[in-house]
Amino acid sequence: MNRNAALAHSIMEQKISGVSAQQESVRASQKDKVRKLKNVRCRMSGVR
Repeated sequence: MNRNAALAHSIMEQKISGVSAQQESVRASQKDKVRKLKNVRCRMSGVR
């Protein structure tokens, strides 16, 4: 019983850490997209 409970607990912790890592990567990619959009806007306004 105890071994199964410990195993389930470690699996839950791994899932939680994996989800947080995914969220971090998603945030990073969103920041990158925003940065690229700003660069494009600057170039477009400069062309005008």
